[in-house]
Amino acid sequence: MSDCNPHTVVMVGTGATIGSGYTRCGHNLPGDRRFFGNPVVRELLESGRYPTLQLMLESFWKLHPMELDSVGLEEVWTFLEFAGKKFLRESADLEEQQDGWLEAIRKPESQADDEHCLCKRYREDQTIPPSDEIDLLLLAGWDLRRLLSRVFEDLVPPRATLPSDDHANRYKALLETFDIATDDSTIFISLNYDTVLEHALNEARIRWHYRHVHSAVARDRRSIRILKPHGSLNWRFRGNVPSVWIDTAYALAPVGCQSYEVNRFKEAMIIPPTQIKQAIMIAETQPPEVVQLFRAIWKEAVDVLAAASRVFVIGYSFPPTDLHLHTLFRLVGRKRNFEKFDEVFCCTKCDGQERTKNDEQDRKDFETTVRRFLPAKDPHFSHDGFEALVSP
Repeated sequence: MSDCNPHTVVMVGTGATIGSGYTRCGHNLPGDRRFFGNPVVRELLESGRYPTLQLMLESFWKLHPMELDSVGLEEVWTFLEFAGKKFLRESADLEEQQDGWLEAIRKPESQADDEHCLCKRYREDQTIPPSDEIDLLLLAGWDLRRLLSRVFEDLVPPRATLPSDDHANRYKALLETFDIATDDSTIFISLNYDTVLEHALNEARIRWHYRHVHSAVARDRRSIRILKPHGSLNWRFRGNVPSVWIDTAYALAPVGCQSYEVNRFKEAMIIPPTQIKQAIMIAETQPPEVVQLFRAIWKEAVDVLAAASRVFVIGYSFPPTDLHLHTLFRLVGRKRNFEKFDEVFCCTKCDGQERTKNDEQDRKDFETTVRRFLPAKDPHFSHDGFEALVSP
């Protein structure tokens, strides 16, 4: 089947990661919502290796007197982005946090191979630099990227609690249950940074490839296509000196953060989940290499959805704040001349959380939203999660 005429598109959100059956240290992997309440995330934060992020989380908590465990990744990352704006810097005195940071980084437990070069400099200097030399927001963002890489660096397959090993791998079960082809007529659009999907396909010996990311590794273009509109923890971003470069070695482990100088670093190529998401396509704020990559990915996402006959949505709850995806769906509808898909399967709990699983009104509202964005001749809804969708 040609590039422009896919048969099946599978879109996966963070709910698919949680429901995949993979675990880390015996716990389910975190999604965006309640990210900081995940036991693995809490344990890593308590290790003392992310001092700047911990300090900024304390500042966030003072502005939002709530349990941090209930806060999502998007909300904190948006706070860090806006806290760096001039008008907010003027309204917040960070001198206390700067002094606390200097004290924290000199503790042995805070030292790490992947820390930012500024931490090493100030630790060795043993002096308090002028306040304008410490960019706590830059360092907190660096810590958050490090944390994400650590959370997803070790993926442990689930114990054999499902009917068979085949159905323990829920992505393999999805392909088999719905007779989904394993060639390039099938496209996965993963809204996640993690490589859970890629791990599962590798375990099932199903071939796949990224379409647009540069790689020295040969790719089989006849295999399943994977588009990642928000980037991926195993895509390497190198910049800004000597030059920007984005590539992947197709390794499934996250790229480790390395910082030699302020503008000479290496980190995973991911788009922070904020409302602005400036790294997607804005040439005024991003290197040309970043703009070119994500323009190509988002354009292909529109094209393949517009040409699809069957669509699966797993673990994505169509949140009202995700205006980028809402716009994408509207562009798809216009490109299809608002023709209905043959089938749409939507597998998610109404707001991604168990507490509304049995709430009939939430189900109805959610199904109305799906029908608006992805109208189908034959719609199917599953509110019981990934495992239930693929169970025989």
